[in-house]
Amino acid sequence: MRKVILYIACSLDGYIARNNDAIDFLGGHTAEVVDYGYDAFLSTVDTLILGSKTYLELIHHLAIDAWPYPSKTVYVFSKRLKGKNEEVSFVDGDVVTFVDQLKQQEGKDIWIVGGRGVIEPLLKSKRIDRFVITIMPILIGSGKPLFSILDSDTQLKLVSNDTYNGMVMLTYEKR
Repeated sequence: MRKVILYIACSLDGYIARNNDAIDFLGGHTAEVVDYGYDAFLSTVDTLILGSKTYLELIHHLAIDAWPYPSKTVYVFSKRLKGKNEEVSFVDGDVVTFVDQLKQQEGKDIWIVGGRGVIEPLLKSKRIDRFVITIMPILIGSGKPLFSILDSDTQLKLVSNDTYNGMVMLTYEKR
């Protein structure tokens, strides 16, 4: 069965975006070309789930010249954006039910890209199978936290930890 993977980066103090949704602090920590394992990870997924703010940040600030996921099926959860375009299909519904249906279909793993609007319900319903979290060497003091207050514990098992020029990538799986 397909796994649901949260693959994301955050500041050392646990923020995935600034209060204005900017994610500028997530890049630029090294001028060196480093293989973070991103391409290897990307080859294991064929479906991406994004929230609308993450999607808008991506198209307006990060992937202005070219869509970065041309061979992937991408769903964007949004109450405002409707229909589909060449790159994505917009979904207005329950992300947990939608992901449960995707998991029953044939395919590779499912990447939860962000933000909290899609992460939180999947986390609370214990639908995330693997957490790959890269901690960036920066404190930003405020913003959108990666995790909100949870109703119950989620026991995890550390699978790997890697460091790249001050960044730490932690991989956990559900127990």
